[in-house]
Amino acid sequence: MTGLIVTGIILLIIIFLLVSSVRAELSFLDGKFEYKVKYLFFTILPRKEKKEKPPKKKSKKKGSEFSEEAADTTENDDIKPENTTEETPPQVPEKKKSKKKKSKDKPEKENKLEVLKCRIEQAKILWGFCAKPLGKLFKGIFLDNLVVDFKICGEDACEAAVNYGKINAFFYNGLSVVRLLFPVTVKTVDIVCDFDGKKSVYDCSLSVKLRLGTLLGVLLVIAWGFLVHLNELGKAGQAEADSDRKLSENT
Repeated sequence: MTGLIVTGIILLIIIFLLVSSVRAELSFLDGKFEYKVKYLFFTILPRKEKKEKPPKKKSKKKGSEFSEEAADTTENDDIKPENTTEETPPQVPEKKKSKKKKSKDKPEKENKLEVLKCRIEQAKILWGFCAKPLGKLFKGIFLDNLVVDFKICGEDACEAAVNYGKINAFFYNGLSVVRLLFPVTVKTVDIVCDFDGKKSVYDCSLSVKLRLGTLLGVLLVIAWGFLVHLNELGKAGQAEADSDRKLSENT
C-alpha cells in the first residue's frame, strides 16, 4: 500500500512539473531591453554574475628585492660592446611569380549545383519530420499580459499626426497577424499623439509561456525522426562529398 502511495506521489510531482510553464518576461522600457526566463520560482536566465575576489597584495620585501634585481638587469642591458659591426643581410633575388592557369568554370558551377541539390534534399527530409511537432510547439506558445505605452512625437503637429497614424496601422495590423499564430492576451494598449513632445517613447512588455511537457515532447519527436531518417540524411551528405571529390580530381 505504501508503495502505491509513493508511486502516486511521484507521478503527481512529474505531472505537475510537466504541466508547469517556462515563462519568459520581456520588456523594453526607456530604451533598454531586459529579459528573464523563469520556471516555477527559479530564475534560469540571466544568471547572476559571481563577484571577483580582489587580488592579494604582495609583501613589501618581495617587491623591494624584485625592484633591485630589475635595476641590476637594466644597468647590464645598457652596457653594449664598442666594436660591433652591423651586418647587412644578403639580398635574395626576387623570383617571378608564375602565373597559374585558371581552372575551368564549368566543374565549379556543376559542383555548386550538386551541393545545392543535396542541401535542398536534406532540408526536405528535415521538414518532413519537423513540420508537425513545430506546429504543435507554435500552438503551445502563449503571449500574455501585453502592455503597450507609446507616445508619438514629431518636429511639428503635422508630422506627429502622420507618425501617429503610421504607428497605429503598423501595430494593429501586426497584432492581428501575431494572433493568427499565437494566442495573445492584451492587458493595456495606450498609443498617444504628443504634439508638444520632442522625442517619441516606445515602452512595452510581454510574457511568453510554454509548458515544459510540450517542449520536451516536441524535442523527443524531432530526435526520434532524426534517428529514423538518419540514413537518408547520410546519403544526401555522401552525394555532396562525392561531388567535392570529383571537383578536386578534375582540378
